Amino acid sequence: MKYVSAGEIGSPEVAEQLGDDMPDGIWGNSYDVFYYPNTAEHKAYVEALKKKTGKQHPSSWPITGYIGMQFLAEAVKKAGGTDADASIKALEGMRSIRRSVRRRFGPPITRPI
Repeated sequence: MKYVSAGEIGSPEVAEQLGDDMPDGIWGNSYDVFYYPNTAEHKAYVEALKKKTGKQHPSSWPITGYIGMQFLAEAVKKAGGTDADASIKALEGMRSIRRSVRRRFGPPITRPI
């Protein structure tokens, strides 16, 4: 059997829309799924999305903005204000803000590699 790696083509949103027409052999990814992690915080987040969108299985895309804003809020708090340079410095080396969100920020890239 052949497989195709297709990124968002294999996301829950696309699979739900295609239904029985979803091809076999698609490997995909999702930024967030409604069923994992099984924590109270994530369940509350998913329920809020369901209420906002009216969909049983909310999109996985909002999590990227949600996590980004959590990191930005933490950086502003750590920087003591909204100064851009101070916030960037606060983000550098920040490893995680929540047990369920594991990201690490390094120095900003200021020129192409």
